[in-house]
Parts: sequence; C-alpha cells; structure tokens
Amino acid sequence: MGKRFLYLIATVLVAIFLEAAPVFAYHSEVSVDLLGFSYKLSQDTHSEITNLAYSVGNIAINDYPDLVKGDLKAEIFMGDSDEAMSHQGSDKLAIDAKVGGGQNEFAWFGAPDLHWKQVLADYKNKKFKEAYHRIGVLLHLTEDATVPAHVRIAPHGRGSEEYFGTGKSSRSDAQPTYKNNRIPPGISLIDTVGDDLFEQVVENMAAKKQIRILANKPILLSSVDVYMMATRDIVKKYLDSDSYWDQYWQKNNSFSTWGRYGAGGNNFGKGAKVLGSKESLLVTFVFNTAIANTAGQLQVISKKLPPIAEDLFFAPNKFDEQGTKINFTVLENRTRAVKIKLTVGSENGPSIIDEAGQIYDGKSNFDLVENQGSFKLPYRKTFAVSWKGETTGGKIKAGSQKVTLAVVDGDGNPSEITSGDFEYLKADKKSLVDEAKKAPAGGKAPVIDRVDNSQLHGSYEETPHRYLLQAQARDPEGGQLTYTWSINCGYFAGTLNGSQIEWRYNTPGECVDAVVTVTVKDSDDLITKKSQAVF
Repeated sequence: MGKRFLYLIATVLVAIFLEAAPVFAYHSEVSVDLLGFSYKLSQDTHSEITNLAYSVGNIAINDYPDLVKGDLKAEIFMGDSDEAMSHQGSDKLAIDAKVGGGQNEFAWFGAPDLHWKQVLADYKNKKFKEAYHRIGVLLHLTEDATVPAHVRIAPHGRGSEEYFGTGKSSRSDAQPTYKNNRIPPGISLIDTVGDDLFEQVVENMAAKKQIRILANKPILLSSVDVYMMATRDIVKKYLDSDSYWDQYWQKNNSFSTWGRYGAGGNNFGKGAKVLGSKESLLVTFVFNTAIANTAGQLQVISKKLPPIAEDLFFAPNKFDEQGTKINFTVLENRTRAVKIKLTVGSENGPSIIDEAGQIYDGKSNFDLVENQGSFKLPYRKTFAVSWKGETTGGKIKAGSQKVTLAVVDGDGNPSEITSGDFEYLKADKKSLVDEAKKAPAGGKAPVIDRVDNSQLHGSYEETPHRYLLQAQARDPEGGQLTYTWSINCGYFAGTLNGSQIEWRYNTPGECVDAVVTVTVKDSDDLITKKSQAVF
C-alpha cells in the first residue's frame, strides 16, 4: 500500500511538472518508472509518423540498407524523439553560426541547413552514430513543421513565448487565452501555459490509429535541408485557403508582432467535444503531409550521402619496373557498386592502368562487400591495385609524384579527393641483370609505332557501331609478334591475338572516351604495351 501511495504521489508530481514543461510540437514519449511501476505519460508522435514514413517510402534493405541497418535505424529514431537537440540544439547551431542575428525564431526555421552540414561533417569523419542520430533530428523538425501553431507563429506551451522571440516582457500578451490552459489561472501560481490542444488531439488519435492514412508515396525534393520549410509552406497554404482557421490561429506572418489563438479564445476541437468535419480533415491532412515528407526526406538523405575514400598508400612507395601496390579503402552507405578514378598528378591527369590492363578512369564499376559491425556503413572494400607505372598517357617518368583518388557512388555522389605520394626509380644494376637473364644479349623489345582505327559501319544510326583497330608494330630482330587487346568500353569481335581486331559498341556516342590497350610480345618474351584514346 505504501509503495502504491508513493507511486501515486510521484505520478501526480510528474504530471504537474509536465503541465509546466516546454512543449513546442508533437511530444516525444515520456514515461515514469518508479518503485517497480511503469506508466507512459505521453505518446511518441514522432515515432508514429516515422514508422509510417518507412512503410510509405518503402524503406527496405535492397534500396536503403543504411536506413534499415539495426543500430543506425535505432539512432534515427532516437534522434527523431530528441526534443533537446531538435530545439535547443537548433538554437545553439544558429547562435554559433550567427544566423538571424541571434533571434531564436530564425534558428528553428534556419537550422535544417546547419543540421545537415553537421550530419555531413560527422559522416565524413566516420562518426556514424552521431550522424544518423542527427538525421532523426532533421525528421523531427520536418514533422513539427505541420503543427499550425508553428506555421502561423502562434506561441503555445510554457517557454514557447521566449522560443518564438517575444521574451518575458511580452509573455502576458503572447499567452493564449484561458481556454487553452489546462491549469486554471486561479492555481497557476507559476508562470505556465498549457499544451497546444491540436497536438494533443493528433497524439491521441495517432496512438489509437484513428487517423486515416492517405499518403501513398514519398514527396521527393531537391535536397535534404529544404524539407522543413517546404512542409510548413504546404500547411500554411492549406490554412490560408480558409478563414475558418482564424478562430484557432490568427494569421500573422510578420516577425515584428506575434500571433495568438483566435480572438474568441477557442482551443482546437472546442475542448472535450467531438471534432467537427473541418477539424478532422485538417488532422488527416497534416498527419499525412508529415508522413509523405518524412518518407521523401529519408530517401533523399540516403541518396545524398557520399562514398568515403581513405587510407591511400603505396607498398612500397619507392619502386621501379618491378612495380608497387596502390592500397585504399572505400566505404558506401547505399549503392554496392562505385566508380574509381586513379590519376597521376591532378584529378585531370592520366589514368592508371594496372598489371591486368584495367583502366581506373572513373568509368568502370567496382563492387564492394558487405560490412559488419556496430555503427558501420553497409558496404566497404580495401583495394590493392598492382601497378608498374602504366597510364593512359604512357609510362610515367622517374621522380617523385602523386596519385589522386576519386570515387563516385551509384547515386552520382563524389567522395572527397585524396592523394598519396610515391617515387618512381630508374632501373638499377640489379634490374638490368635480371632483364639480361630473361632475354638474349642485345635483345630488343618490340616497337609499337601507332594504333589506327577505321570505321566499318555505314551511318551514325546503324548499330552496333563497328571499327577496325590496327596496331602498327615491329620487332627490331625480325621475330614473330603476338598481340593482346583490351578496351574500357564496348566489346571485341573475333580473335584477340592478331595485329588487328574488330571493336563494337551498341549505343551511338557511349564510347566517345574509349581507351584501347594493345600488348605486343616477341619470341623472346619481351613485351611492349601501348594505351591510347580511340578517337
């Protein structure tokens, strides 16, 4: 009996506290766990909306593996319910960035851009737990932007007067009327205003699954950070289309004065009465608007996060004809395949050709593997590219140089550019001795003078496009030569070991930047390789 009595007292005290707590938009879940009893004091409307957004947006593992990965998804929902980071956190970001001259009302509507920048900063620094938590904050702000009191800037809830910029001196004027207070003025000895009843109606109906779900597809916008303002504008247009809503939220689009609940002091739904038809339509409209925009924002976020290219190094970083391995790691949140570009010098330098003839020019796809572990991106792979100094611009010259790495994912997002230094050495005595063992004294490698091409197809419209590629090569000793061909676009027809070969591609214009590589070997196994643009 004693425990139950203490629990009852505690519950009453917490309820009174909650009456006086700041409430800016939909609640996040609040519960009391005391003396072995647990009682939920409010529903988590944000989780309701986000759960439905996952369904409407078809957020599934095949298309959005990062958004459904257990630990990252949990952080999204934790951030979605994080009132402090969403509101006071928005204020702090805005104040630090000097947005809106320090006025808090600009912080809330100006912060999505700042939050998104922080998401990208944490993400690129591989602080994935923090990044995905803040993604939830972005969803929270978008969902809150469907609350009419935010759309028309009507203060509601204790503390919101300061939050909307009116300050303590204006508080008595900014407060809603008595009908919007759940604590009667006679006992309101502390400075308090009750919750926005519109939010309470939506919370209760959502928790009981009484709101009709009409959203059937996500709203896709151009970027992540525009969702909050765009969502607010949708609801504003709805409210401004009918003066009926002035009885609840007076129109006030100026930041110099502040709106309040309607002149008649009406609170949404007129207290305990059943909602009217217009009120029910509004609840349905804003709730579905929140779902559709949250679903779209989730998709856009996942598609906008870039790949990460890191840990570029050479083993060894000083090498000669025997070559080296270029090592680097790629991480990606959504698409398993990425395009990799390795160039000598700047990003616009010649592309590297590895020992197998693969050209790293940013056109070929490379598959990543599934990544395991807590707070890791779904895909990752460490590459070790065997390289002997061949590029699309020919053999590199001796000396200190650098390789630049750039990665683009399947959504077209580029990684940050990274580079690594190496030194290519001239052949030393040891390598000359080794070469002498491989070939007769005085042996000379084949010479490739040029690679020609001639068009075989009749017109641009004729497909496939066909070209005859011919290598003009010679052996200084007059021996027999064998040929090996490779190309980074299209395909070959016929034998691959002759001095000429037919090359084809199916779509006109697709291989305008094609690079062909021909390797010529003589009877003494001496090899010469040449890569060049076809056109």
